[in-house]
Amino acid sequence: MRAWPPVLVGLVIGTLQIPLVLGVSKTMGSSSSYCTIAAIPLCTKEIQGHFTYLSRKRCGIENWWQVVYVFSAMAGAYLSSYLSGSYGSTKGVSNDIALAGGFLIIFGARVASGCTSGHGLSGVALLVPLSLIGVAAMFGGAIVTAHFLNDWNQLSNLSSAF
Repeated sequence: MRAWPPVLVGLVIGTLQIPLVLGVSKTMGSSSSYCTIAAIPLCTKEIQGHFTYLSRKRCGIENWWQVVYVFSAMAGAYLSSYLSGSYGSTKGVSNDIALAGGFLIIFGARVASGCTSGHGLSGVALLVPLSLIGVAAMFGGAIVTAHFLNDWNQLSNLSSAF
């Protein structure tokens, strides 16, 4: 089986906005799910008054749907790669580097008032100026990084030839 068509997956994800807005009055995003998970062990009854943001994330469907969404996205990615025969076929970084990168991404998402999926899928669809600027910056940063890494790989290959 081939990889899932990106257009089809994009349509499914975009269509998920409708039940989210109608059901829980929220738009799609995922970075708050990490706050919901972190709030359970970190925000005990004794300290809830000091950390009101985390204490609001502890319970309720308006918080936990994102946790389900994130785990469903991971399961869908695994299922797609497994069924297409591409699971484990690409080279990547070590687990330590991936974990450190994941923490940096979550930190950046919380500082930026949302993650790429929240700004890209929801904010741009609603024409939120912060999201339009954020998505443009994300794409610009990705393009610069890709060029930098490509140049770095070419230098590495050149130096290994000597």
